[in-house]
Amino acid sequence: MKRQIESMLFERLVLSKDKKGLSKLAQKGQIIETPEDAIKDPYVLEFLGLNENERWHESDLEQALMDHLQKFLLELGKGFMFVDRQMRISINNEHYRIDMVFYHKYLKSYILVDLKSGKFDHSDYGQIKFYLNYFQEEFNDEGDNEPIGSSFVMKKMMRL
Repeated sequence: MKRQIESMLFERLVLSKDKKGLSKLAQKGQIIETPEDAIKDPYVLEFLGLNENERWHESDLEQALMDHLQKFLLELGKGFMFVDRQMRISINNEHYRIDMVFYHKYLKSYILVDLKSGKFDHSDYGQIKFYLNYFQEEFNDEGDNEPIGSSFVMKKMMRL
C-alpha cells in the first residue's frame, strides 16, 4: 500500500483509460498470459529519485536504473533476468550498443531495451527492429522465442 501511495496510484487511476485493468494490476500483481503481458506500460520508476522538472539524458536514466537494479527488476515483473548493459554488437565492421538486455525465463525470450530521452519516432522503431533481427539470428538458442523490444521514453516515464 505504501508503494501504491508513493507511486501515486490514485492519480494514475484517475488518468487511466483502463481503470479496471490498472486496479486489477495494483491488487493482484502482474499475470503473464501473453508475451505482451510481460512488458508493462507504463513503468513506475519513482524509486530512481529523478526530479521530473529537470531534463535528463539517456545515460542518466541508465545509470539510475543500474544503481537501483533490484528495484527495477521488481518493477519489470516476474521472470526478468539482467543480461547486459550497453551490449556491443558488430555488423559489417559497424558497432552498435543496445542500452539494456534482459532475458525472460517464462517467455524464453530476450528483452531488448532502448532508452530514449526525447520523442519516439520511426527511426527509433527501425533501430529496435534492427537489434531484434540481429538477436534472432545471432543469440537465440533452440527453444528460445523471438526477442521482444521495448523503448523507455523519458518523458512518458517522468509524468505518470
